[in-house]
Amino acid sequence: MEYSIKYFRIAARFLGVARMDLHEIAEILRSLGYTTIAPLPPKGFKVSMSGSGSIASKGNVNVDVNSDRMVIGVSSPELEGCISEFVMVEKAITSRIEALKDVYFYELLAEVEVKSDVEPMEFMKNISSRNAIVEELSRALGEPLFVFGYRLAREGSSPEESEWVDVEVLPSLARPHSSLYIAIVYRSREREKVLEKGRNIRNLVNAVRKLIASGR
Repeated sequence: MEYSIKYFRIAARFLGVARMDLHEIAEILRSLGYTTIAPLPPKGFKVSMSGSGSIASKGNVNVDVNSDRMVIGVSSPELEGCISEFVMVEKAITSRIEALKDVYFYELLAEVEVKSDVEPMEFMKNISSRNAIVEELSRALGEPLFVFGYRLAREGSSPEESEWVDVEVLPSLARPHSSLYIAIVYRSREREKVLEKGRNIRNLVNAVRKLIASGR
């Protein structure tokens, strides 16, 4: 089954009392071969430059920063390249900025589009049968409804926590009759768990493929 990575990002949210200084982050990134996307305002006396958004790029790799939330993210459509660049960027920052030694959590964000041999809309209609929520809401609205997609979360956790999983599967809005859209949020305090899930994102694609093939 064909699939394409639409978005792939690995990020770290740091713990610390000092706000990130964008000038210092930009200097570190330049030493790693990155080019800053836009010039920063001049440095001020006893002032840390703050902000959020993309700060630097190298080829198809982009680095974004949110200084208030203490987040640094690395994104690229090539997952292996993204992961290796994230490891390098994190190592450089934690080795040079003592206030950013501790990480609150790591986070994977990914969007994948999977081409399907079975029409996704029909697949969703089939698995909507005998669904109590669908039946009740269909009666309430007087319209035949079906489950357009599914959203699953990690049991025993909630979105504001450092351990969280959110997986969404639905027909692609751009190609609803031929492709499925999968969105993943995977967050953990354990760095290797997040990187491993990123490397093995194909496992989720294969699970969806098996469900579609079985018609369940």
